[in-house]
Amino acid sequence: MREIYSEWEDVARTCVEVLRMEAGVSPADPALTAPVGDPALTPPRR
Repeated sequence: MREIYSEWEDVARTCVEVLRMEAGVSPADPALTAPVGDPALTPPRR
């Protein structure tokens, strides 16, 4: 993706901001929660 977007940092930051806004409006929306899952259920990576 960094090859596609020369301003990768800005694009990534904007995506995170939009996801956070949507999660604030619809915190139980499966479309938002399914890709992330529940971090408490995932063992830490090493």
